[in-house]
Amino acid sequence: MGCVPGFEYDLFVSYAHIDDAPDVGREFGWVATLKDNLKTRLDRRLGIRSNIWMDQRLVAESQLSAPILAGLQRSAGLLVVLSRAYLNSPWCARERGGFLDGLQDRRNLRRPVFMVECDDLEHERLPEAFGDLLRVRFWQRETEGAAPQRLGDPLPSLEDRHYWARLNDLAFKVAEGLTRMQGAPADPAPAAAAPGRAGPAVFLAEVGDDLMDDYERLQRSLEQAGIAVLPERAYPRTDPDSFAAAMSEDLRRARLFVQLLGEYPGRVRGWEVSLSALQYQLAQRAGVPLRRWRRFGLREEDIRDASHRQSVFATDVVNEGLEDFAAGVLAALCPPAPAALPAADGELLVFVNHDRDDARVAAELCDFFDAQGLGFLRPEPQDSAEAMRADLEDNLRLCDGLVVVYGSTRPVWVRQQLKETLKIKSVRDRPLGRVVLCQAEPDEAKADPGIKLPNQRLIDCRRGIDAGARQALAEFVRELRGGAP
Repeated sequence: MGCVPGFEYDLFVSYAHIDDAPDVGREFGWVATLKDNLKTRLDRRLGIRSNIWMDQRLVAESQLSAPILAGLQRSAGLLVVLSRAYLNSPWCARERGGFLDGLQDRRNLRRPVFMVECDDLEHERLPEAFGDLLRVRFWQRETEGAAPQRLGDPLPSLEDRHYWARLNDLAFKVAEGLTRMQGAPADPAPAAAAPGRAGPAVFLAEVGDDLMDDYERLQRSLEQAGIAVLPERAYPRTDPDSFAAAMSEDLRRARLFVQLLGEYPGRVRGWEVSLSALQYQLAQRAGVPLRRWRRFGLREEDIRDASHRQSVFATDVVNEGLEDFAAGVLAALCPPAPAALPAADGELLVFVNHDRDDARVAAELCDFFDAQGLGFLRPEPQDSAEAMRADLEDNLRLCDGLVVVYGSTRPVWVRQQLKETLKIKSVRDRPLGRVVLCQAEPDEAKADPGIKLPNQRLIDCRRGIDAGARQALAEFVRELRGGAP
């Protein structure tokens, strides 16, 4: 018996026999190896032994045999190993036996369906019942435009980290789907669609091959924290407009748009716009708060596409560890409830450093900190360069947190202020809590100042101190209070 009440099997594996043909001298094929490795990890996640059904005769017949149909009906979940051979096998067509109709019935009954994609497939070739199912990709390209390579082929080695990462992701998804069924009746009433997660949702933009592992790590972190990760279905890729219409529908549910950026922009056959650029444009148009991350160690000369290079190295793109970035995303989605102000808060000082052209924005920021019960410092006009420098050093020594306003001023000014901050750290009697680079009016792209402090974060106030900016500033205040002595 399987782990789900009312079912003999936990998972039914549907695949093409040619995909499991072992190489010369090998005893087991790729699909059988995948099934065995998946079972091992699935057992660990479930805490009990799972039961997976797999039949070697599945695609040798043009009609579904009685044993195969019985195995499908007695299985709680379905795993489809999707490949060109799978799509080309005659039994897979709708008129060849009712498998796809059964798949649609299964989805209406809220029984989980999982897809492993082991070939680079044209999405327009997929049967309608497969079209919007999310897939775990078991293939990759070394570089954009290179030939796709199946992971773990012919057999995975212990060093094949991409294969094991995708396998862990698949085991997590299967265990989650089966766990949801454990408390449900075997034949629940049909529904138009499976219910989504309650609580906040984040839109995690699709990425290219070079970032798939990072994407899946971040996706797992968010899902394990109870965050709904969109999209929950595959979008059509026939043309950018169809993709945009589907994505815009999901963006209405999202409280945050998160994008991971790497060397490649993500090209879709027949599209003039890249996948990376299209998703970013749609999120901006929808007004969803944005958080973007750049792969650590990426250099500008690594990126050939000029437009993509400009986007990757935009000032709102953070360059930090993925774990730190994930923590920031979670904090933005689920901020803690405001705590009562402790007495020591009155001693906390924020230095709002600004050039004279950004004085009005700086005044608004000081009003915000004042309303939060914090003190503030601002640079004062001085008669000489020596006096200005002395005032800057005093402010940097006294403050608990620093906000550098980057509005109408030049990037070279921002760079110099952050360099002075680094110099003054050695003479402070305590560590500097947090540093914020506040992008302020006018609402335009800011040139990269070419420096980022280890504890620095970015807050976008280019459209004034709106709801998103207030939330980010409030998070900065909470961090200061948490680090107060």
